Amino acid sequence: MGGAARVRHRRRQRPLPAPARRRPGGPAPPARRAPPAGRLHRGGRAFRDAARGSRRAHPPRRVGRARGRRTRRPRHPGAARARLAPPLAARPLALPHLPHRLLLRHLARRARARVAAALRQRRDAGRVLRLVSRPSRQCGRGGGALGTPLGGAGEAPAGTEAPLVSAPRLADLVTLARPRQWTKNAVVFAAVVFAGRLGDARALGLAALTGLAFCLASSAAYAFNDVCDRADDRTHPSKRTRPVAAGRLGAGAALGVAFVLAAGALALSGALLAPARAVLGCFLALNLLYSLGLKHVAILDVMAIAFGFVLRVEAGIEAIAAPESAWIVLCMFFVALFLGCGKRRAELADLPAVAPGGRRPALGAYSLGFLDALLALSATTAIVCYALYAVSVQANETFLLTVLPVVFGIARYLMLVLVQARGQDPDDLVTRDPALVGAIVAWAALCVAVLYGGLRLVPAARG
Repeated sequence: MGGAARVRHRRRQRPLPAPARRRPGGPAPPARRAPPAGRLHRGGRAFRDAARGSRRAHPPRRVGRARGRRTRRPRHPGAARARLAPPLAARPLALPHLPHRLLLRHLARRARARVAAALRQRRDAGRVLRLVSRPSRQCGRGGGALGTPLGGAGEAPAGTEAPLVSAPRLADLVTLARPRQWTKNAVVFAAVVFAGRLGDARALGLAALTGLAFCLASSAAYAFNDVCDRADDRTHPSKRTRPVAAGRLGAGAALGVAFVLAAGALALSGALLAPARAVLGCFLALNLLYSLGLKHVAILDVMAIAFGFVLRVEAGIEAIAAPESAWIVLCMFFVALFLGCGKRRAELADLPAVAPGGRRPALGAYSLGFLDALLALSATTAIVCYALYAVSVQANETFLLTVLPVVFGIARYLMLVLVQARGQDPDDLVTRDPALVGAIVAWAALCVAVLYGGLRLVPAARG
């Protein structure tokens, strides 16, 4: 064994020095310095935790020589980057601490993972997605949330994530138009019935054309309103399934549908008289103002809805050139106000179940007591106006019988709203509740029998 080898052998065999003991009354021995903390490499756990936004999840691993144990050499950084993509696609990132270049790389991987998952889910349906390729459109240079939609459906509120926007389908377009709400436009036939022209084919044709134009106009108003409320509807428990809010239809496509429907309504109104076209234009303007701001003002929101029904009745009167009837207009206004107040009361009662982002702003100014008083006022006024119309306008005393189903229908709806809390959807309630449907059918049958069938329960006075 050479001299150098013997020296190394002696160093290996040299025993470790015993720890210093504190002498009685003497100073404490100096504390042993901790080994160096080492460094973080791109393949270690600390780097992955930093990229995921959870630095404190696991303590950093020390890399280097340590006394008493063997250390493993760091792996190649490419392996860590390959394992980094799946967690990033499944977890949100804490963005502010990452460099801009690394942030864009992770955003691109996350976007590709989301697109791949969506394509796998919708492969059978054959729906083509419209994608944003550059991640810089999703996040600015300073960093931001990852909830921005890829299809441009609008900004999502804080705490929510906007869905991917797909190519529009026919079912989504039909849902956007809300054909179930077209039953409201049946009030344009009120002028035909009460003017005694139910047997006039030309009057019926003009009324039907007016009703069709208002169906298209109301669908355009619904589409525009869905675009304006898409951010709030995403947090609403029932409105989140609407095509625009759910991401099945983009905001631009919905606006295009609204424009086409409004243009079709105006084109149909060209066959009507000029006053009827003016009323239709006022209806479109009213709904535009309602979507842009009137719905956020208490009392004005329900009055705007009621005035929309008045415009429908007035359009029917102008379309057939029937004589004006202030009583019919007043009755329609207060009945519509009654329905609107019932809907607001149901929304206010369900307010705790709705997230703050999905609540209607005007509901903050209402209370249950105030809406109950407004319900009673509008219901009473509607009944009184209809009774005065039956007495003063119609010469047949038997027409007073039609007041009975009107009173029953209003009382029944009031019971459904106050007792059973079922006033969220007035159109669905009016068309599906058996008692309300029976009251409407009985009222219509009595009106036709009295006005056209010569029904008289009180004998005419002898001259």
